[in-house]
Amino acid sequence: MAVVCIGAWVGLGSAARAGLAEDIAAKPGQAKALVFAALDANPGQAASIITAALSALPGQPGINLIGAVIPAYPNLAGTVVSAAIAARPESSTEIVAESVRAVLAVPEPTVTPLTTNDTTPTITGTAVVGGGAALTVTVNGVTYTAGDGKLVLVGTNWTLTIPAGNALAAGTYSVTATATGARGKGISDGTSNELVIDPTVTVEKRATLLATVLGAAVAAVPADQQIAMMKAAFKAAPGNVTDVSAALLAAGVLQDRINRVLATIRRATGLEGRPPTDQSDLVHQEEGVSAP
Repeated sequence: MAVVCIGAWVGLGSAARAGLAEDIAAKPGQAKALVFAALDANPGQAASIITAALSALPGQPGINLIGAVIPAYPNLAGTVVSAAIAARPESSTEIVAESVRAVLAVPEPTVTPLTTNDTTPTITGTAVVGGGAALTVTVNGVTYTAGDGKLVLVGTNWTLTIPAGNALAAGTYSVTATATGARGKGISDGTSNELVIDPTVTVEKRATLLATVLGAAVAAVPADQQIAMMKAAFKAAPGNVTDVSAALLAAGVLQDRINRVLATIRRATGLEGRPPTDQSDLVHQEEGVSAP
């Protein structure tokens, strides 16, 4: 890791700010590290630091610097943009555009909405957490941290299981997922009231629910319309051929009939002979299979 000497320019006076500008002018490749060090030491002097930095970093590199500062110091974003525009009024449109891009490029954590009768539910979502950063999820006033045994982060997917000691009463809860950067600044998800605990809700696995739906369809649709019904089910779920097939089997449809329907769909859509997109479809490309 490169070590940046923040030197005498970290201070409050004009001489210190001039020193920062001189250092950036001498080492433009270290401009971001130098500005970050100055902001860490004197966040209250953000406007002066940005002004000094832009005076030493003309053109697009200075505008790019603003885009780097905003996500690292979201609490200073307003001050940074105002100072940048004041320092470079001729580049105000470029500064605004770069600032918007910087904000929108920050991955916002997500929370998957859930309605359940489970008072110790498993809640899920996504978050991009870089090196030196942390993820926390707050539910009902209790904050959980990734790695605490309750909140688990794997890649960009997080899972939180509410422990028995913090069981939730019936009601609606906001779940706040926050990715906090190495400098202690963070961004939270943009949704609320994602979790509903309702004792009257019947919770089933998706496969069970799908089997229930297609079982009812098989029973309700006349025999001469069942082929069309099965085709509609498969076409509605092109990435879930296995699940639909299993649900139809559970409903009493013979495997051979399912295979023939899939083969017909593949021929009709021009997929016959191409690599299948679903493992269960590997056996459904037999040549000469007639439409049922």
